[in-house]
Amino acid sequence: MLTQEILKELIHYSPDTGVFTWKFRDRKWFKSDAAFNMWNTRWTGKIAGSDFISENCGKPYRQIKLLSKMHLIHRLAFLYMEGSFPSDDVDHINGNGTDNRWINLRSVTRVENARNVKLLSSNTSGHAGVGWDVHRNKWRARITVNNKTKHLGRFDRIQEAVDARKHAEIEYDFHPNHGQIRPL
Repeated sequence: MLTQEILKELIHYSPDTGVFTWKFRDRKWFKSDAAFNMWNTRWTGKIAGSDFISENCGKPYRQIKLLSKMHLIHRLAFLYMEGSFPSDDVDHINGNGTDNRWINLRSVTRVENARNVKLLSSNTSGHAGVGWDVHRNKWRARITVNNKTKHLGRFDRIQEAVDARKHAEIEYDFHPNHGQIRPL
């Protein structure tokens, strides 16, 4: 089982850069002297982990294989810094799943994490929760909270719909970055 103590023995995390690097490993981690020498010569001091695309959301993240198990780097950052894995999700505040700086990570519930997503590529208005209602020739604003869509109204001007949506985001405690255009 991976603990903070074992993690810190095997790897170094820089909270300022979000980068993990391999540490020199003690002989106890290897079956032979040859494996011990080969691993330490090849990996000590090198950046650990690799990028992958999440099947759930299509976003890039970083992962590391430790003790025969793959681990998401943003979850390892919590183990390294706080001594335990987060019980819920980890949110990358700026929306970049490969930016694992400590200042960019926060432990959140799944609902809170959904309140900090980038603007969907299918959005045509440029504003989250705002769209054109072709049947009424008005701008429509809505927001989804607890898996229920709440209609905020229809408006003659797009700015009125945007204002209604922004007000609802504040009321329902959405993250200020929600709906922003952000890098992948």
